[in-house]
Amino acid sequence: MFGLVALVLAAPAVSPDPRHLAVPPAAAARARALVGLLGSPRFPEREEAQKELAGMGRLAAAALSDAAATSPDPEVRSRCGRLLPAAAAADRDARVAAFLADAAGEFDHDVPGWARFKAAAGTDPAARGLYAEAVRERANVALLDALDGPPADLGKMAAARCRELTFGRHPRPGTPAREPTPADVAVVLVAEAGGPRATAPRGLPMTSLVSVVWVAKALPADHPRRPAFERVLAHWADSRTDAAGAYQAYGLAERVGAGPPAKYAARLLTTPGVATHQKAVAAMNVARLGGRAYLSALEAGMADEGFVVRGGGVGGAVREIRVGDVALAAALLLTGQEPKEYGFRENAAGGATGRFTFTRFDVPPGDRDAAFAKWKAWRAKNPDPPAAGGP
Repeated sequence: MFGLVALVLAAPAVSPDPRHLAVPPAAAARARALVGLLGSPRFPEREEAQKELAGMGRLAAAALSDAAATSPDPEVRSRCGRLLPAAAAADRDARVAAFLADAAGEFDHDVPGWARFKAAAGTDPAARGLYAEAVRERANVALLDALDGPPADLGKMAAARCRELTFGRHPRPGTPAREPTPADVAVVLVAEAGGPRATAPRGLPMTSLVSVVWVAKALPADHPRRPAFERVLAHWADSRTDAAGAYQAYGLAERVGAGPPAKYAARLLTTPGVATHQKAVAAMNVARLGGRAYLSALEAGMADEGFVVRGGGVGGAVREIRVGDVALAAALLLTGQEPKEYGFRENAAGGATGRFTFTRFDVPPGDRDAAFAKWKAWRAKNPDPPAAGGP
């Protein structure tokens, strides 16, 4: 694969039409005949047949694959098994070369992992360029191949590739460092989005997330592959459904644009297992980011009675702040209302980071019910507008 791009550049006559890769009937028949000779009782004949099959390259891949799986002769199966990897790799390289030659995307191509990759990155020139960059690296091709295999294997391979990329950034002394490319990271994210959590329970390690952030920030905003890379980031973020993954998704959205940050902040409020203080921070981030479209998530959070703060406050006042209280205060800020009008106290002394600090407001326990009742009354008079194109 390392010489594939050079081959395509040096030979612009490579056809972009994958139909031109069809094996001629005569070549297919010759490959089958040679496979039969691999079981000859004469050793020189077996050796000669194996040599000729090796020279046929990709033209013998189908015959070798069939015999390796179905031949009753153990000698034939063994020899085909040894020949098949090189023939299959040559066939894959030819299919990828046709894909790269099809700059306009006029044809459908059977290339490693393209169906899953394009579902995340799209099919426009930016996505095709990102994929073309990915297949220049053999490790990426192996992971792209795995996209079409068993999900359990995919999860394990994605985790292993994460470690490889991380160690490449921080190698042992004397070994040159290698920064991941956008294509490297994109392939890992597509793979992780499709792999089961059971085989990679931590998701993308935080050390690898540093690589993602570094790559994303190093990729210029006007780079032709930037749109596809951002779509892959958003695809990965949308696939994170556990607490740790949802928190990482929000972090990426906030730092490098993996989708609207308010969307992922709102999702933290309803993701099982998210810590109470993280939910509280998320609620205020929804308000801070102006995500009026996610007001329903704040309302869902209002039912959460988990404590964020419970104890003494300024001047000896008892402060009890629940996730639901923070969600209500955030909703008030988001809708341009004043929390004090709902009975909230404002802890200005602790507000060095502004009014969107989750400990900024608290409502006395005796006033809590009235505050929520007032919100319900306000919402009854101020429903969300209908969606575009709706009734």
